[in-house]
Amino acid sequence: MIHRKRYLYLFLAALFMLNATLGICSASERISSDSIKFQRTGWNFDSKGANVFVGTLKNVSGKDVEFIGLRCGFYDANGAQLDHGVVILRDVLKDEYATFEFYPSAPDGTVTATITSVDVYIK
Repeated sequence: MIHRKRYLYLFLAALFMLNATLGICSASERISSDSIKFQRTGWNFDSKGANVFVGTLKNVSGKDVEFIGLRCGFYDANGAQLDHGVVILRDVLKDEYATFEFYPSAPDGTVTATITSVDVYIK
């Protein structure tokens, strides 16, 4: 019984070290949001007739991007934020274009939408 516990602890230690090694090797690095350029933003209608904020961007970082996180705020005529949307784009290759759509759709009373946060990560 004592030998089984010892081997169990050795196995768990080896498993933990393997997990830590894989985690370190696959960690993402955050880079500047200047590494993407927005080509176009605008509005489209979805199948239910709701306004959806859409756009296209280009990866100009010179590296393959693991993912890009975008956050958008929807604002009314007085400048008050009504809601927000979040989009994650995965695996955007070097010099590649990617399109995005923010969901949920813009709430009633939305006059404008602004991208408020951009996070870019490479492997």
